[in-house]
Amino acid sequence: MRIGICDSDWRYVRWLTGLVRQIDCVRESLIVPYCKPSWLVEDVCSNAESFDILIISQKLETESGVDTILKVRARNPHCMAILLSEDNIVIPEMYRLSHSVLLPKELVPLHLITVVNRLAASLERKRERYVHLIAGREHRIIPCSQILYMEKILRKTLVVTKTCSFETYQPPKELLEQSGTTVFVQCHRSYYVNLQNVHTLCSSQIQMINGSSIPVGNTFVEALHSAYSGYCTDLLSEEFSPLI
Repeated sequence: MRIGICDSDWRYVRWLTGLVRQIDCVRESLIVPYCKPSWLVEDVCSNAESFDILIISQKLETESGVDTILKVRARNPHCMAILLSEDNIVIPEMYRLSHSVLLPKELVPLHLITVVNRLAASLERKRERYVHLIAGREHRIIPCSQILYMEKILRKTLVVTKTCSFETYQPPKELLEQSGTTVFVQCHRSYYVNLQNVHTLCSSQIQMINGSSIPVGNTFVEALHSAYSGYCTDLLSEEFSPLI
């Protein structure tokens, strides 16, 4: 799990980091501290970082925590957020956020553990996975949900996302094994597709949500359709599970 912490006061960021380190469910998580929201947004938008949980203060110099969360969510849509307010009052801008919790700073010592435990449990039910991509001298962390497909071209792998593409010498199987994701399936000797981003599935080709057409090899048809059927079944059961 990856956690970002952002506040204009560096001492408060260090204190929060120490507090989060004491929470059992995220003890082994990577925690990245920030004192400037622009650095946080830049890291996420450049694919240098992705976060499962973002702990961020509402007042950040000239920017608000709500606006920063929205900028992060534009590239990292599954990120859950804890917005810290200076006072124990309602923040009207919260209506713009989903999957977020408002926590007054004065209550952080009492309730941060409970809130983080709740978000971590929710993330475990719908966990985002990441691909650690080495492209030349650059290391990029890309959410699996943003990847459309991977194409093996000779010794290279082309990783195509919703917004851009990257080349790496890492084979698709290596990328997928280290990510732990189960939503990719091989549909051709050279192609691995993300079932999350399939628009239309036919016997001879797949159309992705961006309009790309991916060929389906004869030897992969049965396994592909079985995997897609299982994916759709799991998705429907998750969407319509009874409320408790």
